[in-house]
Amino acid sequence: MSRRRLRVGARSSKLSQAQTSMVVDLIQKSSRGLEIEMVPVKTSGDRSGPTGGKGAFTRDNEMLLLKNEIDVAVHSMKDLPSKITDGLEIGATPPRGDRRDALLSRDGKTISALSRGAKVGTGSLRRRAQLMRMRPDLEVVEIRGNIDTRIGKMAYGYDAIVLAAAGIERIGETRRISQFFSVDEMVPAACQGTIAVEMRKDDALVGDVLSKIDDGAARIESSCERAFVEKLGGDCYVPVGGCATVSKASIKMVGLIASGDGSILVTRSAEAPSRDAVSLGQRVAESLLEAGGEKILGGVAS
Repeated sequence: MSRRRLRVGARSSKLSQAQTSMVVDLIQKSSRGLEIEMVPVKTSGDRSGPTGGKGAFTRDNEMLLLKNEIDVAVHSMKDLPSKITDGLEIGATPPRGDRRDALLSRDGKTISALSRGAKVGTGSLRRRAQLMRMRPDLEVVEIRGNIDTRIGKMAYGYDAIVLAAAGIERIGETRRISQFFSVDEMVPAACQGTIAVEMRKDDALVGDVLSKIDDGAARIESSCERAFVEKLGGDCYVPVGGCATVSKASIKMVGLIASGDGSILVTRSAEAPSRDAVSLGQRVAESLLEAGGEKILGGVAS
């Protein structure tokens, strides 16, 4: 980065553009006079969907950071692998958005009002398991694509879909939400609603710029949730959820591990001083494993 110019990697999806614009606005307000250049980036996830697992939407941005072709990359934090790529770090976590999941239905119905056998779309194993636990009579089917693509698919045979509330809100489609699920009703994905602004570790100028948009509560919550995921074995492909909430000087964490069909579902929660966020995330993960989560993980691995 030159002293007056910051290069920001920008994916083309509607949600990514919205989140990048949010970050750019925060930077412009806190570092007035800084010129910002948006550098178009097409990731492997944009080309083929998240078939490459965690990192599909972040790796290409990270490569550009390491090559010094951009200075900042904006991610949905839940897309970031639990281990940050060597040479990079999270420079800022702006204020967190809505952490909940939301139901969008064609007729504005809530989950309890959907008819037996209603077709509900989701691309998340975590959401699928919890939906089947709530309403085993529903037909929960896989749906792929970005947010606006999924919303559009409701016109083609889906009675409802479930998405992250923050993403829906950020693309201006809040009016379509039929129901918000509380964190207790449907445990969110770790870091859902959180934006990660990634940078090179050795870039002091960018670090100074990003420090001005960092939100302390969002950073503490994400450190707890990322420690939780890492303790469970990193980016495991099983229905796992984890959500931490900071309140004054304390932090509360709820975690979930479920079987794919929702027939086995284990939840645990705990609270600690916010300074112990990382150890709290690890502790909740350990309690889940001891309560039957390890058996679920082992069944999937085998």
